[in-house]
Amino acid sequence: MRIQSRPYLTKTAGGEGFEIVNFLALCLFVGVIALWLYSAKGIVGTLGRFVGLGDKNTGLSSVEGSSNLPGKDYALSIVKEPTQPAYIIENTINVVITPQPTNIIEAQPTYTLYPTYTPYPENIVPDGYIKPSELWPENKPLPALGLDGFYQDKGEEITLKLSYYWPPLGGINCDIINGFEECRFLSNGLDFRDFVGKTVACPVEFDLGDIVCFDGYCFVCQDRGGAIVKENNSYWIDILYPYLPDGYFWSQEVIGRHFSSNVWSNGD
Repeated sequence: MRIQSRPYLTKTAGGEGFEIVNFLALCLFVGVIALWLYSAKGIVGTLGRFVGLGDKNTGLSSVEGSSNLPGKDYALSIVKEPTQPAYIIENTINVVITPQPTNIIEAQPTYTLYPTYTPYPENIVPDGYIKPSELWPENKPLPALGLDGFYQDKGEEITLKLSYYWPPLGGINCDIINGFEECRFLSNGLDFRDFVGKTVACPVEFDLGDIVCFDGYCFVCQDRGGAIVKENNSYWIDILYPYLPDGYFWSQEVIGRHFSSNVWSNGD
């Protein structure tokens, strides 16, 4: 091989013997090589990874896993940017909680003999129970209205408002006890059938056993009623009878008298 002498290299470096055609040919050759490398960068990169150059794990898409927490499953999505250092991975973890079906525990009824909200079952007829319609036979005569031997010349003068009730009709004429219409007994525990036409339901301002009278009719207070109250200066009374005396109407106000049980029981 022929080696140029130092004087020739010195002249060349100084610009002597420079040819423009050779320079342009050199530039064209370098450009072709660069274009080929650019178009073949995918092949070059694959070849480099194959021989161990570069990072093989440039894209870690997703990893699915399950948490060890009871009753909860999680789907984890781990995203790593190819240009980020490896230690940044823990700061770029996105946790997506996927709702899982929940087992709903439905309350089961407690099968006890009796419901807890009432002391007795409603479907068992109480001992001695009589249906309202059977309490007073249709062909049984009614006693005369009013007590015998009481007069209105004594006692406190009051204003009464008239009403009546008849237990054999049921409904509002009775109480409801354990799901059954209780129509037989008065508030003092006595059987109403022994006092038909002789007793009234009175407001709580009157004691059980007191006497009220109006226009020659006298009655003993032995029962109560939800609507039998003092209204302004008048006192409702509910006569135990299928109807009011002739000539009177419901809610009519009359002047009457009130006798305390402590007075008339002593014979005063």
